[in-house]
Amino acid sequence: MACRKLHVSLRGSVHVITAVAILVLVVEVPTTPALAVPTAPEPSVSYYLTTASDSEVCDMGTLTGEGQSANTIDDDAFVILDFFAPIQLNNGDYGGSRGEAGAAERISGVTGPDATGIELTLQRFANCYANNNPSGSKVKIVAGVSNDVVNDPNPAVNNGHGSAWGNLVVRMNAWAANHSLASQVSFNGGMDAEHGLADNMSQIQHWENGFRDNNDSWNLFFFGGAAGCPSDKYPNWTCDFNRDDLIGIAWSLGEVTPYPQVYDEEPSSADPPTSVHAQQWQKLSKHSYSNGTGRMNFSGGLSQFEACKGRESSPDCDGLDLRPKASWRDLWDEINCTYDGGGSCVTADDLRWTTSISDDQAV
Repeated sequence: MACRKLHVSLRGSVHVITAVAILVLVVEVPTTPALAVPTAPEPSVSYYLTTASDSEVCDMGTLTGEGQSANTIDDDAFVILDFFAPIQLNNGDYGGSRGEAGAAERISGVTGPDATGIELTLQRFANCYANNNPSGSKVKIVAGVSNDVVNDPNPAVNNGHGSAWGNLVVRMNAWAANHSLASQVSFNGGMDAEHGLADNMSQIQHWENGFRDNNDSWNLFFFGGAAGCPSDKYPNWTCDFNRDDLIGIAWSLGEVTPYPQVYDEEPSSADPPTSVHAQQWQKLSKHSYSNGTGRMNFSGGLSQFEACKGRESSPDCDGLDLRPKASWRDLWDEINCTYDGGGSCVTADDLRWTTSISDDQAV
């Protein structure tokens, strides 16, 4: 600090003023840098199973393993095998409708050499994968159904079917362990709940309760949508399903991990340019956090890019064919786990996988 005297004339008087010159050192404090967006995992292909034969299911498993060998699929892969609507056959067995074009497939209740139906399908995919995957790689196989209600056979979005599906998942993981495959293959359940399929929230809740009641080891993945929910682009929309109910079946009821549909592609000029679907799930997660049920730990965002190949202009695909890495990136950009005061996404399930679902049976 330096001092000096200044003589200043004020209205004829001379005043002596001691001026103090203070040296101010300005230190630029760096702001916290924006979190770097990690690289999205290499995507797998998931499948709607309609008419796929045993050999075609084997091809699906083989291609998953070969993709890992070629580094086009991440070594920790995630594959949904969607059996469509839950049904109850005339003999009382539960199963999956395999879609309108396919033949209904039953849960036979056995695994191993006597497996039939859905068990055999899952087993065949796993075996063919394990015969072709590189050392150290693995796949999580999600046996999925939807909340769709079909007329024939009888629809079964209910507690009994959910319980049977939970037991199926337990048996399949025991089968993998008994065949020394547990380090390469694991099985989980999946629920594709969409208001556009059926307005049956209470039935979905009963189904999920049944799944949990009969399965305390292997969680359920929710891979449905959030139709109608508000977003940055459409802030005044109202969720088609009740918002809290939707959060419940996708997350807060427990033992459910959200892997939601992130299909739509927004132009780069949009504000924000991220998927509206990703924006919807960010707002749902924030609402969950504000209501005391925590932020939602997303495992990824589901793409339908593969299913839309060759029919990009159809109503189901026009503007809804976001590539799988872009689905992952948009969800990351929206969520990023920061609104709860925490840091970046760090838990084991946060945005761990990428996959795009396909309806091609002859791969």
